[in-house]
Amino acid sequence: MVPAFNLKEAIVEALVSLGGCGTESEVRDYLFSKYGKNWKDIGAVMADLCPESESSFFPPGDRVLKQVGKEKYCLKTVTELPKTDDIDQDEKLSNGNLKKSSSTEVGTQPLRITSLVDYQKGSIVSRPLVSNDNGSATLFAFDEGQGLSEHTSPYDALVLLIEGEAVIAISNNVHNLGKDELILIPANEPHSLKAKKRFKMILTMIKV
Repeated sequence: MVPAFNLKEAIVEALVSLGGCGTESEVRDYLFSKYGKNWKDIGAVMADLCPESESSFFPPGDRVLKQVGKEKYCLKTVTELPKTDDIDQDEKLSNGNLKKSSSTEVGTQPLRITSLVDYQKGSIVSRPLVSNDNGSATLFAFDEGQGLSEHTSPYDALVLLIEGEAVIAISNNVHNLGKDELILIPANEPHSLKAKKRFKMILTMIKV
């Protein structure tokens, strides 16, 4: 039985499974693999899911992507580092400043990882930390009860919990993870995630 299909949610699901960022072809392959649908014009749909689209049929609240390169998109969440005035004194760098950035990726300055993304009630929030052709690292915040239904990814993925508790099932083997615990999800293995308590994790995708 083919799962119920919502194009916007399916694209978001595909990008989450790819670590928060992915190319048009990677998303197309994911949709075909899971839903049996071959969206040849997926690039146009993904472009319409960006806020800057002038011809989008998606309402503003549904435009959750950000184009970061040719045919490459990331989930649009936190796109600026916090202003110096908005963080605690002990979170400042030794020079007393944080460099503002409009990039979805972090820079070369040290940052406190748990402060880079906040929980949102009833939601999953992500922030790409770094992404290139060889892989990606993405920070996620899952509110309690939120999760990802079973899916597969073409790449190995390393999950590191930095806060909270999660239940991760890999090929029907259930694992309970807590703070500072990590697990490898092998490529093409069916897996799902569920927030037992709200949690934050770093998802590292290895594409080589």
